[in-house]
Amino acid sequence: MKQIFAIILILLVLASFYTWKTQPERQSERPVISWKSDPNPQRYEQIELFNQWCLGNGHVDQQKRPKILLQLDAANNQSSLIQAVSGVGGDIIDAQVQLFAPMGVCCDISKLAANSNFSLDDSYPGARTLLSWQGRQYAYPCNIAVAALWFNLDTLAQFGIDFVPEEWTPDEFEAIGRLFVQRANAGLSRQEFFFCGSLDGNTYMLNCMARSRGLDLFNETMTAATCNDQRFVDAMQRLYKWTYVDKLAPCAAEMASMNSEAGYGGGNFSQLQYGKFASILTGRYALIRFRSFNRKINFATTQVPMHGFKNLIISSRSAIMYKGTKNPELTKLFFEFLGSKTYNDYIIKEADGLPPNPKYACNNPDYLQPQGYENEGQAHANELKWAMNIALPAPASPYCKATDNNWLEYALNKYFNNLASAEQVLIEAEKRFNQAIRDSLEANPELQKNWQKQRQIQQKINDRKKTGQLIPVQWISNPFYLKYYQETGRLLTMPEERP
Repeated sequence: MKQIFAIILILLVLASFYTWKTQPERQSERPVISWKSDPNPQRYEQIELFNQWCLGNGHVDQQKRPKILLQLDAANNQSSLIQAVSGVGGDIIDAQVQLFAPMGVCCDISKLAANSNFSLDDSYPGARTLLSWQGRQYAYPCNIAVAALWFNLDTLAQFGIDFVPEEWTPDEFEAIGRLFVQRANAGLSRQEFFFCGSLDGNTYMLNCMARSRGLDLFNETMTAATCNDQRFVDAMQRLYKWTYVDKLAPCAAEMASMNSEAGYGGGNFSQLQYGKFASILTGRYALIRFRSFNRKINFATTQVPMHGFKNLIISSRSAIMYKGTKNPELTKLFFEFLGSKTYNDYIIKEADGLPPNPKYACNNPDYLQPQGYENEGQAHANELKWAMNIALPAPASPYCKATDNNWLEYALNKYFNNLASAEQVLIEAEKRFNQAIRDSLEANPELQKNWQKQRQIQQKINDRKKTGQLIPVQWISNPFYLKYYQETGRLLTMPEERP
């Protein structure tokens, strides 16, 4: 028996030595920087591109190799958060700042970025709050996206529609959509063609339509939800009408019954390809899939239907520097790489959304009109234009946990399932959001102090709104209202102390 234990012990020692000897640090004799990201094949291409960038910019060791070894550690957002909170996060993490920064697991990179090529000024105006928290920068984009409606022009032409406007009101969208479904489904025993993809749970369009009439999900200081409002009611009822009355979009049962392929993009992509949907809501990143199709689609992109104030939602796949990194100066090289022409040109060529820095796309024919892809029309130019001019982050409050339920989506689904009226589900959604804020404040006394201060500011804003006075820019935390009040002439930009 003792001999057996001795043999096992020897084997364990040998295995431990082998594991230690074969660690990347031991094999490479270079510092290893771990990048927690999704296992997309493009990540491996990007690592090789990073190595080439290091070689080309002199970031090498004595043997003329890249001075660090960038290693992919495949992970999803949830597992990355758990590992980061547990103290074992990677040096670089693909992460949402609004989720990770309040947990205290991100490095403040404001000073590192200030004199480099990955500051907040080196990205899109609407993306600033996606990359920062309480005025400090914590992230830089790997890519950017602004979703819009992508139309299959061949499908439209098949049924006698040769034009869709870049901007349209809900009434205009409805009129063209009704004409399409009437012509496309004429003589069929059941509806097979739809003007757009499913609107069930589509808070993207719901938020854009409410914002286009001057209302956001949260107030100016983001201290309370404000969706119990007729403008949200009207938008929700319109989406329901387009699904169940005008039949512009398939309901959940119709989506489930369609014979659609799985995989990246799911059924929406295949339905657009084969002409069953005239349009779907997506971004430039979808071209990774579209370009793999056997048949090319002639595209036109349009804004979602809205009223007066034009807006779309900007999103970012961002990288943060983990607070527990042992090599912040070396890890900084990765962020410089993201801001480099090398990486931005790669994103442009591969069509993986918008490049992190818009200067590499503006006036660049390789981005605006890539050769061999003339069928993509103005899709590239439009998304860049919208990202630079009208795109804003999705509604979010710092006083709601990023992991909380999206009660607006819950409300829309409940309404679409005829469980309550639009008015009733929005009253419930507002209550649930505000309860979530209260729960968050109870668990975080420091956050509660800030909330109390902002509530006082909100009361002053409300008083000024009642009397028609301009609102000081320093009082507003919500990026939507900053832009909306500025463009509607309701913003006081003169220096004024916060109360």
